[in-house]
Amino acid sequence: MKKLLPALIIASVSITATANVGSPYVQGLVGTSKLDVKDDRSQKKAKDSDTAFSVAVGSDYGATRYALDYTHFGELEHKETGFDVAGDYRKTNVKAQSVGVSAFYDFTSVSGFTPYVGARVGVNKLNLDISNKASVGAESFFSSTTAKKTQVGLGAVAGVSYAINPQWTIDGGVEYNHLGKVDNFKVKEYGGKIGVRYNF
Repeated sequence: MKKLLPALIIASVSITATANVGSPYVQGLVGTSKLDVKDDRSQKKAKDSDTAFSVAVGSDYGATRYALDYTHFGELEHKETGFDVAGDYRKTNVKAQSVGVSAFYDFTSVSGFTPYVGARVGVNKLNLDISNKASVGAESFFSSTTAKKTQVGLGAVAGVSYAINPQWTIDGGVEYNHLGKVDNFKVKEYGGKIGVRYNF
């Protein structure tokens, strides 16, 4: 998080500096995010849904928009049981957050509704925690693994917005993001969010 905040501040200044060309705006979105994790060693997969949110500053140029956002993709919690000894387990926890830059293309509005598509490049911070319990005879053994990784990832979004008035717009969309890899775990995300956008 400490590394992501400076990037957010610097990019915010850059977008604000272009306000004399485009119309600046702020946006907040909240929704559901599903993290999809695959272990390259065991080929096992895990999925989990969580609440996600994002805040963004951007500039509107009419048919195109550009924005910088901070997004919390949520957390995956997965527990494996059913081993040879009852009570043994393997818990996997993955958290994902990101700072990203997006470009959007707004299609022609119909009755106030404007469909759009977009692409995103993000700097993604991934945290992985694994804990295990294994029993041999009457003894139980516990182990844990922790890993952190910051990687660049790509994403895509499609949605529709509705202009209430020249300032306020309701926005909803679905997204897919390839977040990268931490340890031997590949992390992808897909979900949907809804929120509001305010144009200055």
